[in-house]
Amino acid sequence: MKIIRIIGSLPAAIFLITVLMLTLTVSTITESFHGTPFVQSHFYNTRWFDTLLALFGLNIFCSTLTRWPFQKKHIGFVITHIGILLFLSGSLVSRAWGVEGQMTLFEGQKKSWMLREGLLLQFWEKDKPPRSISLKKNMMKNPFRVPLSDEGTKLFISQVRQDIQSKKTWVEGGANEAPNRAIELSLSSDIAGLKERFRLAQKDPDDPHSFFKDIGPAHVELRTTSASNAFIPSTLFLAEKTSGKKFVVEITEKMPAEIPLENSRLKITALRYYPNAHIENRKIVNSPESVAFNPAVEFELRDDKGRSETHTKFFLFPQFESLKGGPASSVFGLDVSLNSKVPENLRETNSPGLFFFCSPEGQWSYQIRSSKKSSGMTPLKLGEKIPTGWMDIAFVAHETFLRAKTVMKIEKGSKDPENVSVELTQIHRDGKEEKHWVFIDKPVTLDTAKGPVKISLEPASVPLSFSLALKDFRKIDYPGTQNPSSYESDIVMHDDAENLTIEKTIKMNKPLDYKGWRIFQASYIQDPESGEASVFSIAKNPGIPLIYLGAATILLGVIFLFYFHPFFSREE
Repeated sequence: MKIIRIIGSLPAAIFLITVLMLTLTVSTITESFHGTPFVQSHFYNTRWFDTLLALFGLNIFCSTLTRWPFQKKHIGFVITHIGILLFLSGSLVSRAWGVEGQMTLFEGQKKSWMLREGLLLQFWEKDKPPRSISLKKNMMKNPFRVPLSDEGTKLFISQVRQDIQSKKTWVEGGANEAPNRAIELSLSSDIAGLKERFRLAQKDPDDPHSFFKDIGPAHVELRTTSASNAFIPSTLFLAEKTSGKKFVVEITEKMPAEIPLENSRLKITALRYYPNAHIENRKIVNSPESVAFNPAVEFELRDDKGRSETHTKFFLFPQFESLKGGPASSVFGLDVSLNSKVPENLRETNSPGLFFFCSPEGQWSYQIRSSKKSSGMTPLKLGEKIPTGWMDIAFVAHETFLRAKTVMKIEKGSKDPENVSVELTQIHRDGKEEKHWVFIDKPVTLDTAKGPVKISLEPASVPLSFSLALKDFRKIDYPGTQNPSSYESDIVMHDDAENLTIEKTIKMNKPLDYKGWRIFQASYIQDPESGEASVFSIAKNPGIPLIYLGAATILLGVIFLFYFHPFFSREE
């Protein structure tokens, strides 16, 4: 009984309340400097904060027991303390089993999942469903074993860092690798205050325009002297509007019937490519006789649920909507673009330019072109200054590549909570150890005896039992200003299991409640290119009934304390 009195004493309560108030004060001030995610990860979503709340609840419980055996005058005290315990219990239940996230919907878009705080390390093995590991639960100091189908290969998450950066560099590939001309240059100008180092490459997986660079009105470009054929190389780019996840598809002369998109449940089918697209009877045909250059592509996107959408994209007319049926028929929320290499004989020839050429034999040369004339072909010498005649701009070629390929160099930088990277340690069957770094939007592929394993770092997502579609978004401004006084969204919610469809307008202070889920209008996006979008906060708090019950019980206890306590005291 003595230990109960110590834990439930008033000094213990004052101490715990003081610590809790100081914690909330410090966290509120910290949030203004470092943002909500930082405070949640260092304060509210920590074990020590849960322990503090649990100790406060234990103090309330023991304080109630010290009044045993209860008398009438204790009724208000006991009811109030029971209410506080119910309130704390509801909070702990919500913290333990509650779910909260965000969903961004553009007008006409439909989704049945939301993003939540944290990152997932996703593993994709052949003929197996994808698996994921939450880094939030695995930021450990000791290596974490990841089971693979190839039991002879051991894979560990060796560390999770926030101070590692990847820097792309170029190296010369082997003799058996495909040709990929590249050149490293620097430019300088004292008059313009220019000093820059850059690379040009025939092909860069991260940059479809890597073969040229514009400097004001001047143009620097890498060209090859190989003759072009009827096929025009092109690249199809797809990007998720919400997560920014990107997919790249190189278009070749013979494309497979199905093209699965890496680290995704999507696949491209029925892809048709037209290097010389021509419209005949409302259909696209390839007609090199009538059209010299007009690359276009048609394809269908499907997922494992049978959903699909059809796209048509032209290289020369990127502003045209690619989605058949317009934005309203969007299922997957993708931006689509097509990039093609313009044949050299069709490129602009009037503006100033510096052109680098590499023959099939690997001989380098360059040509300078002004608005009035062009110089002859000059052999390239590394380290030699190339004056252009454009003010005092000059170039120097430092290195050339015949089979350039990119490699990622790992460097330590400043700590950034948004820059999470994961180091993987792979131990092969022969005992050889290999390190791999995985960054957001930079997946890696590991070779094992049972096939490749693709690993990516993705924002955590939560599937929902219902879908949301945004019909219309509206922003209402204060008169004479562009400051919003309110913004609202017309949405359609559909639950397949219940065969239920609900249409409602969600406003800033008027959320939608459905099966324990609460959907708030949190923010919005107005982009001239992408259009208007609503950002919804979606939360499910299973402890809410306990919190409401606790609040009502506290109110009842206060009534007893202030209004009925004098009567109970007189009777005794």
